[in-house]
Amino acid sequence: MSKVETLLQNWIASAEAKDVKKVTALLAPEVVVYSPFLENEVKGIREVMAVFSAFSQVTKDFHYGRYWIRGGSAVLEFKARVGDADIHAADIVEFNEKGQIVRFDILGRPASSLTKLGEAVKGYLDTLPNTLKAPEALLKN
Repeated sequence: MSKVETLLQNWIASAEAKDVKKVTALLAPEVVVYSPFLENEVKGIREVMAVFSAFSQVTKDFHYGRYWIRGGSAVLEFKARVGDADIHAADIVEFNEKGQIVRFDILGRPASSLTKLGEAVKGYLDTLPNTLKAPEALLKN
């Protein structure tokens, strides 16, 4: 098993178990996330974890499926549900030389499910104390 595949397996196990400590440990301090339901990128562990936590809270039946690795990057297919809407998506993940995730690009379909997901994530973030929220300007209305 390659180093990237080992890192990927650690990510999958931690994310599916919703293990916040292990997920956080896999992120580089400069991690950046790009998502179809965010207006701008999300930068830094605190902000990224706020969005990941919201995603974790508003989705159900989340699971990773197939994955592909090339160099220090990987694509992971995942499926989840938000309310009664199915989401079929992929994470494009880039690792640094220390084995930390430095970039996440999230792609998904159908658009109607992504809209529901964005609304649910925004609603969840609105319930958090200001010290835990991702910056409001990041979320699309």
